[in-house]
Amino acid sequence: MNRMYEPKNDKHGVGTLVILLVVVIVVVAAAATYIVIASGDDDSDKLREMGPGTVMEYDVSINGSKMGSAKYDYIGQNSGEYFVEMTVVLGGGSATYYDVGPKGVPTGAKKTGTVELDTMDGRKTLDVWEYTKKEGGAVYNMKAYADQERDMTYRQEAIVDGILEVQELTSYSIKWQESYKESESIGDTYVYSAKLAGIPVEIYIKCIADCDNGRYGILFDFESYTGESQYVLSDYSRGLPSDAADTGERTTLKGTIDGDVSVEKWTLDDGEGIVWTFFCGSESHVIYRISTDATGMETVFDLSKKP
Repeated sequence: MNRMYEPKNDKHGVGTLVILLVVVIVVVAAAATYIVIASGDDDSDKLREMGPGTVMEYDVSINGSKMGSAKYDYIGQNSGEYFVEMTVVLGGGSATYYDVGPKGVPTGAKKTGTVELDTMDGRKTLDVWEYTKKEGGAVYNMKAYADQERDMTYRQEAIVDGILEVQELTSYSIKWQESYKESESIGDTYVYSAKLAGIPVEIYIKCIADCDNGRYGILFDFESYTGESQYVLSDYSRGLPSDAADTGERTTLKGTIDGDVSVEKWTLDDGEGIVWTFFCGSESHVIYRISTDATGMETVFDLSKKP
């Protein structure tokens, strides 16, 4: 349900497969931008860490050819992770994704040495961090080049199947925070049940991040249904995606776990051939039913458990 790549007057002749590959690598490489260590405040003994409101932008090249740019907006967090909106601009088109990354270094990352590189802030001695990440059956070898004194990743690399993607930092704006406390909504999980060919299937909606402007980062866990999980941004901790559209239709769902409830009907086309319909409580904003329509085949999930 992320907003997918949208071609717009492609004047650069960038093939769709190459674009999709670069987008996937950008998403995988995003973890390298999270190598930011808490540092001492010059004016006090308190520790501080990077917080929401931080923005980083990188030029993206593949096998030595510049392809476009990637922008990382840190828009939310929980106690151990950032919630990030990533916008990739390539070949006259763009894509926006949401992802999470650790406050600190990615799992398994190791410092392997130092190197001198020219950066947007001049010549610097940078720490080199290396790790691997699996995504879609492929193994990505990752490197991040970080200035721990300034808490900044200036360069990141991803190698997969002989393809090298490099991201070079071109601009940044850091917002610091000295404290953060999770809201009570973090961890709230809603369970939805359906039967597929007579087999019970459950999917989950979980609130995982407090975001700016009173919004929330949401995990849609569809592993048992589509084999995938996705992150979305929502105006409510109950999970309705912010880019869903209100159809204006109102109805009553009978026999829900809360009895008969008045609901609103919202829809979202995920850009991959599936139209999602959400039936939300008019007052509570709880999603009581999720319907998916893929090429005329409808599957209905009903709320079976809530916090």
